[in-house]
Amino acid sequence: MQGDQPIAAKSEDKLGRAAFAVGLAQTLRSIDASRGAVVAVLGPWGSGKTSTINMVSEALGEAPSLTVLEFNPWLFSDTEQLVVRFFDELAAQVRLRNPTATRVADMLIEYGRLLAPLQALPAAGPWIQGIRAVTGFAARRLGAGKQPSADAVRRRLEAELASRDQPLVVVIDDLDRLEAKEIRDVVRLVRLVGHFPQVIYLLAFDRKAVETALAHDGATGRTYLEKIVEYTFDLPPPAPTAVEKVLLAGLADVIGSATGSFDSNRWTDVFYRVIRPLMTSLRDVRRYVAVVPAAFATLGDEVAVVDVLALEAFRVLLPQVHSEFASIAAVLTAEGDDLDENAQQAIQTLAESAGSQREAVEQLCRLVFPLTQRFVGGTSYGSEWVSRWRREGRVASRAVLDFYLTRTLSPGVAPASTVRQAFESLPFQVELTDLLTGIDDSVFEDLVTRLESYQQEFPDVAAKPASAVLLNQYGRLRAGSLGFIDPGPEIKVDRLILRLLERVADSLRTQVVEQLVDEPGSLYGKLRVLNSVGHRPNAGVQLIPEADWRRMHQNLCRHIRHLEPWILAAERDPFRMLWEALEDDPVDRTDVDMGLTHTQLFLAVLRNAVGEVRTRSADSLSVERSAILHWELLMRVVGDELHMDHYIEVALSEKNDLSLDDTAALELAQKYISGWRPEIPRLPVAIRRVVAANGPDTFLSPTGMLGGFPDLVLRVVGIYEVAGRSDTRALRTGRALHDHLASVLSSSRFTTQLGAIAEHLGDPLQEARWIPDREVQQNSQTVVSRIDWQGLQGTNVLGRYGILPSGAIRVIADACVWYPTSGTSDSRDASLPKPTPQSTPSSPISLSQARDLLSSQVDAVSGPDPTALLRGALAEARATLKIIELHLVPRRGTDANRPLLSLAEVVDLSILGEPASRPAYEGHEAIEIDESVGIPDSRDLVSDSLGRMATDWGYLDAEAGLAKLT
Repeated sequence: MQGDQPIAAKSEDKLGRAAFAVGLAQTLRSIDASRGAVVAVLGPWGSGKTSTINMVSEALGEAPSLTVLEFNPWLFSDTEQLVVRFFDELAAQVRLRNPTATRVADMLIEYGRLLAPLQALPAAGPWIQGIRAVTGFAARRLGAGKQPSADAVRRRLEAELASRDQPLVVVIDDLDRLEAKEIRDVVRLVRLVGHFPQVIYLLAFDRKAVETALAHDGATGRTYLEKIVEYTFDLPPPAPTAVEKVLLAGLADVIGSATGSFDSNRWTDVFYRVIRPLMTSLRDVRRYVAVVPAAFATLGDEVAVVDVLALEAFRVLLPQVHSEFASIAAVLTAEGDDLDENAQQAIQTLAESAGSQREAVEQLCRLVFPLTQRFVGGTSYGSEWVSRWRREGRVASRAVLDFYLTRTLSPGVAPASTVRQAFESLPFQVELTDLLTGIDDSVFEDLVTRLESYQQEFPDVAAKPASAVLLNQYGRLRAGSLGFIDPGPEIKVDRLILRLLERVADSLRTQVVEQLVDEPGSLYGKLRVLNSVGHRPNAGVQLIPEADWRRMHQNLCRHIRHLEPWILAAERDPFRMLWEALEDDPVDRTDVDMGLTHTQLFLAVLRNAVGEVRTRSADSLSVERSAILHWELLMRVVGDELHMDHYIEVALSEKNDLSLDDTAALELAQKYISGWRPEIPRLPVAIRRVVAANGPDTFLSPTGMLGGFPDLVLRVVGIYEVAGRSDTRALRTGRALHDHLASVLSSSRFTTQLGAIAEHLGDPLQEARWIPDREVQQNSQTVVSRIDWQGLQGTNVLGRYGILPSGAIRVIADACVWYPTSGTSDSRDASLPKPTPQSTPSSPISLSQARDLLSSQVDAVSGPDPTALLRGALAEARATLKIIELHLVPRRGTDANRPLLSLAEVVDLSILGEPASRPAYEGHEAIEIDESVGIPDSRDLVSDSLGRMATDWGYLDAEAGLAKLT
């Protein structure tokens, strides 16, 4: 299809207007033109008037043919030029089309050159100001000194025209495209010549545009126009099916040049609800179809074809809407809850800017930018959809929309063709190696992230070759973290390898993992693979039997401990490798100590031991960064501070060309040796995870509660080490301790958050107090209180708080939740839960609510209040918090009415996206508190822990989801 060009013949007609054109031609033949005639074809701009006029001219050319002359007023800018050129042009065409009409042609030229310029408006009085002086041409024709009047020439011209057998048809098209003054000049000209005998003027214009231009001094343009135009014909609108047919045919011609993905399932809705309503004329269709190939050429395969077609329709036909896409891109592609409160208004304003096409904008938002539906009460989509849309090249992904708007890939973004090629290369080790070697390190992380979206299509045979290639890619990853909850780039490679290995049959998976570990390759990558698939606490997903994992892990750790120092120094993270290898066997360290005497290895270990603490105040966007050393772990690797001091001294003496990173690490280590420790109020980026061993199945189990095992238990445990007292198995209990405990808890954030959850579940709370738990035997080794919601006959939420000494002191804060049912509650102790015979909760608490509740529980088991409680219970002995544990445990299956629940059924985890593995049934996290850093902020600690738990649960987009929690 050509651009915005009219058709030239009836054979090209696609809108069924040929019959109208033929009929109009017949009408022109039948008109009595003895005194001339003015005929007008009326239609909106772009409705196809020129094409229709061309078909009329073609019909008039058929025998018996009429002479058709065309005058284009666009070519002449001023009034005098317009008059002269009008007659010159007609004369030239008369000679061309009818060589026998020489006298008519000469008279037309003569008459035109005698006329004076037109100046005044028709309504303002006389509009011909005088007769021009005879031109050089007229002088030659009539003889020197003879100056015939215009009237005399006109009479001769009229007589000559009247003698003709057939009328001349003069076509004046595109009158509505002129400026207002030019329109008035052309209409005056037509009035001047409109009654020449045997001349029919065929005008084509938009009535509204011309009438507006002719309106003057209170006189309507229509009234004046009606005095000039004798016959009017309204161009019939094309049949909707005809325009649609032309549009589809045009798109079929150009879609072949597209390289992006085409989703036929989406196409029908987008075409009929978004694109088709914008096409009000054939000109719209032609203008639109003409630009689509260029869009395909510049966008390549980065943007889905359906989205390109939809957005280009707006760019061509509603540019005022399209121009706003960049300014509200964050709203159009929003995923979370932390958007500006004016987002809904932004969508509404966008729709209103389309005027009568508002519905098309609303459908564009629904079908092309589906995340906007949450602002108008529609469907909400999780982050797993964004990953899918990114893979499909849909502009619902911010990365894709940015590319569409800028035609440039953002830094660090891999081309879609490269991602697809990498997916297709997964089964072929050499081909995949060559491909990854050829791409820039800056886009590798994005490539790995986007490959995960193909996991449902991973072929089983790709697991071994692709994993073997990927475990050697850790060394090219960026160093450091991008934000508070960024888990680092390694986890993305871990996940991709894990998804590949999940595709292997259980009976073959151990063999595949063993082959990966035994074959040559990065030891760091092998260690991460084993940790991902194995049984390491809080890390592995247990894809292989524990005995096999333990055997392979021990062998690998032994190999690391005896590795040549220069080989180990070249690995991604020798610090982590050594402390994990020594954790496996702390005694077997002779070769490690020898290796650390090599400055190259020591500096590599020291650099990797440097961490970073980031802090940010609530009212600031700036992030403060402080360097720290993971000192305790570093001491486990190097032995002690004496060895550390020696290694530093050797490094400083041997290396004259230390890098800036080496120098900074050495200076920081010297500060630690001198006794300095950072004062940091926030949670360190890297913390030591230990085994969480004090869950609800171990101490204070809720299994025997009257309401049955709760639908959800959120537990936080603070484990304290006691100094200054040999016997930590007994507490100073009694009424005073319980009263002190009740006083502290009643005003705590823990109680407030419990109340918020209870209200969310429909409990009309009045007042809460803490009382000794009658279901627990209170003695010198157990102090347990529970919350009492006064005025309630049964409740959905129960809080418990216990202090249990046994070697270490355990301080436990439990939140037990029973989801409500439609049944009536029983009349019994208000502090006991309602029975819940339901199978699955209908409205679980949100992850944000769970985070806030856990944060309040962390505050309840750490900080000054529990420290004061313990001081009284332990006769002033000093208790130091060493470990904080977090546990999320859903209901155990006890009978048919109360089956086992997954975490996703009791906590709304949709903000994390779609899990890439089987449902998770519990979450546990334990953090060892570094006294040199101090107790972390509770919200930071919980957010960080939830991030790691969510990763273990298989939520690949947990990082992005947790960032949306307010």
